[in-house]
Amino acid sequence: MMPFVLVLIGVVIAITAYNGTGSQLWQLLVGDFTGAHSFLWWLVSIFAVGAIGYIPALKTLANSLLILIVLAIVLSNKGFFSQFQGALASGDANAAPVAQDASFITNGSGGGNIETAASVAALFT
Repeated sequence: MMPFVLVLIGVVIAITAYNGTGSQLWQLLVGDFTGAHSFLWWLVSIFAVGAIGYIPALKTLANSLLILIVLAIVLSNKGFFSQFQGALASGDANAAPVAQDASFITNGSGGGNIETAASVAALFT
Protein backbone atom coordinates (compact mmCIF):
# COMPACT_ATOMS: atom_id res chain seq x y z
CA MET A 1 0.00 0.00 0.00
CA MET A 2 2.74 2.45 0.92
CA PRO A 3 4.60 2.14 -2.41
CA PHE A 4 1.33 2.91 -4.21
CA VAL A 5 0.86 6.06 -2.13
CA LEU A 6 4.44 7.17 -2.79
CA VAL A 7 4.05 6.58 -6.54
CA LEU A 8 0.78 8.53 -6.51
CA ILE A 9 2.45 11.45 -4.71
CA GLY A 10 5.29 11.32 -7.23
CA VAL A 11 2.86 11.42 -10.15
CA VAL A 12 1.05 14.43 -8.66
CA ILE A 13 4.35 16.25 -8.14
CA ALA A 14 5.50 15.41 -11.68
CA ILE A 15 2.25 16.65 -13.24
CA THR A 16 2.40 19.79 -11.12
CA ALA A 17 5.99 20.42 -12.19
CA TYR A 18 5.11 19.81 -15.84
CA ASN A 19 2.22 22.29 -15.67
CA GLY A 20 4.24 24.83 -13.66
CA THR A 21 1.58 25.01 -10.93
CA GLY A 22 3.77 24.17 -7.96
CA SER A 23 2.91 27.37 -6.08
CA GLN A 24 -0.82 26.70 -6.47
CA LEU A 25 -0.38 23.15 -5.12
CA TRP A 26 1.63 24.48 -2.19
CA GLN A 27 -1.07 27.09 -1.38
CA LEU A 28 -3.75 24.38 -1.45
CA LEU A 29 -1.74 22.13 0.87
CA VAL A 30 -0.99 24.97 3.29
CA GLY A 31 -4.69 25.91 3.27
CA ASP A 32 -5.67 22.34 4.14
CA PHE A 33 -3.40 22.18 7.19
CA THR A 34 -3.67 25.72 8.60
CA GLY A 35 -6.52 27.97 9.65
CA ALA A 36 -9.65 27.48 11.71
CA HIS A 37 -11.14 24.57 9.75
CA SER A 38 -7.96 22.70 8.93
CA PHE A 39 -7.55 19.01 8.24
CA LEU A 40 -4.85 18.87 10.92
CA TRP A 41 -7.39 18.31 13.71
CA TRP A 42 -8.84 15.34 11.84
CA LEU A 43 -5.35 13.86 11.45
CA VAL A 44 -4.60 14.32 15.15
CA SER A 45 -7.84 12.59 16.11
CA ILE A 46 -7.21 9.71 13.69
CA PHE A 47 -3.70 9.19 15.07
CA ALA A 48 -4.94 9.37 18.68
CA VAL A 49 -7.67 6.80 18.08
CA GLY A 50 -5.20 4.65 16.15
CA ALA A 51 -2.83 4.76 19.12
CA ILE A 52 -5.66 3.64 21.40
CA GLY A 53 -6.23 0.74 18.98
CA TYR A 54 -2.83 -0.74 19.90
CA ILE A 55 -4.23 -1.62 23.32
CA PRO A 56 -5.78 -5.07 22.72
CA ALA A 57 -8.73 -4.52 25.07
CA LEU A 58 -9.67 -1.24 23.34
CA LYS A 59 -9.25 -2.36 19.72
CA THR A 60 -12.98 -2.69 19.00
CA LEU A 61 -13.65 0.71 20.58
CA ALA A 62 -10.89 2.28 18.47
CA ASN A 63 -12.27 0.71 15.29
CA SER A 64 -15.73 2.05 16.10
CA LEU A 65 -14.34 5.53 16.74
CA LEU A 66 -12.37 5.46 13.48
CA ILE A 67 -15.57 4.64 11.59
CA LEU A 68 -17.28 7.52 13.37
CA ILE A 69 -14.45 9.90 12.45
CA VAL A 70 -14.57 8.90 8.78
CA LEU A 71 -18.34 9.38 8.73
CA ALA A 72 -17.94 12.80 10.37
CA ILE A 73 -15.36 13.84 7.76
CA VAL A 74 -17.65 12.84 4.89
CA LEU A 75 -20.88 14.21 6.33
CA SER A 76 -19.60 17.44 7.91
CA ASN A 77 -18.21 18.88 4.69
CA LYS A 78 -21.15 21.29 4.23
CA GLY A 79 -23.31 19.01 2.13
CA PHE A 80 -20.78 16.60 0.67
CA PHE A 81 -23.37 14.63 -1.26
CA SER A 82 -25.12 17.69 -2.70
CA GLN A 83 -21.79 19.20 -3.76
CA PHE A 84 -20.72 15.90 -5.28
CA GLN A 85 -23.98 15.56 -7.19
CA GLY A 86 -23.76 19.17 -8.37
CA ALA A 87 -20.20 18.61 -9.59
CA LEU A 88 -21.28 15.53 -11.52
CA ALA A 89 -24.25 17.36 -13.05
CA SER A 90 -22.32 20.46 -14.09
CA GLY A 91 -19.30 18.74 -15.58
CA ASP A 92 -16.16 20.64 -16.48
CA ALA A 93 -16.71 23.49 -18.95
CA ASN A 94 -12.95 23.73 -19.56
CA ALA A 95 -12.47 20.05 -20.43
CA ALA A 96 -10.50 19.32 -23.55
CA PRO A 97 -12.47 17.82 -26.43
CA VAL A 98 -11.98 14.11 -27.00
CA ALA A 99 -10.40 13.04 -30.27
CA GLN A 100 -12.94 12.18 -32.96
CA ASP A 101 -10.98 9.23 -34.36
CA ALA A 102 -11.69 6.23 -32.14
CA SER A 103 -10.77 3.58 -34.71
CA PHE A 104 -7.99 2.32 -32.46
CA ILE A 105 -10.67 1.00 -30.10
CA THR A 106 -12.48 -1.02 -32.75
CA ASN A 107 -9.57 -2.34 -34.78
CA GLY A 108 -7.05 -2.73 -31.96
CA SER A 109 -4.33 -0.61 -33.58
CA GLY A 110 -3.78 1.66 -30.61
CA GLY A 111 -0.19 2.52 -31.46
CA GLY A 112 0.62 5.73 -33.23
CA ASN A 113 -2.72 7.51 -32.87
CA ILE A 114 -1.56 11.11 -32.43
CA GLU A 115 -5.05 12.54 -31.86
CA THR A 116 -5.68 10.16 -28.98
CA ALA A 117 -2.28 10.90 -27.44
CA ALA A 118 -3.04 14.61 -27.70
CA SER A 119 -6.41 14.20 -26.00
CA VAL A 120 -4.84 12.17 -23.17
CA ALA A 121 -2.13 14.81 -22.78
CA ALA A 122 -4.82 17.49 -22.66
CA LEU A 123 -6.20 15.85 -19.52
CA PHE A 124 -3.08 16.91 -17.66
CA THR A 125 -3.05 20.54 -18.77
